[in-house]
Amino acid sequence: PLAPAARTSSSASSSSRRTTLYVMAGKSTWFWKVMLLANVTMFGLTMRRNKYEFEPMSTNPLFGPPTTALIDVGAQTQELVLEGRQYWRMLSSMFLHAGLIHLGVNMAALYSLGRELEERFGALRVALIYFASGLWGSALSAIFIADWVCVGASGAVFGLFGAVWADFVQNCRAQKG
Repeated sequence: PLAPAARTSSSASSSSRRTTLYVMAGKSTWFWKVMLLANVTMFGLTMRRNKYEFEPMSTNPLFGPPTTALIDVGAQTQELVLEGRQYWRMLSSMFLHAGLIHLGVNMAALYSLGRELEERFGALRVALIYFASGLWGSALSAIFIADWVCVGASGAVFGLFGAVWADFVQNCRAQKG
């Protein structure tokens, strides 16, 4: 259920107006947990595909699998997506990571941002932002980044960061009037 959090502010002409912000009251959070589990599981499956062997640090400084293992499980390249018409890779690449460092940073951000947003606005809105941002990030990397293997939830996480920032700016305006 939505719980209104009313704030009254006054404008320069000393007339008052009422701004109502709706936040999700008492909602349990689950979406960010499912995404975190999916990303960690996919990293484990990718490493299993590579017989749990990490690439040398000179090849992959993020402490992870080779690009061939990532491509086998769904990573995207410009050639595979645009020329090979394997559009599903734009979604699957959102759940793959180049290494433990990449996975750790993205999952820490997902925990921090996703949990906060889901508590305030609910799982459906967070899922919409997460997948829309992730797919746009994948589409743009497929168009503009040639000759690279692209993986990660960074586009989705940056979308969540943008939502937190927009919420912050909106609430600053509501408080200032």
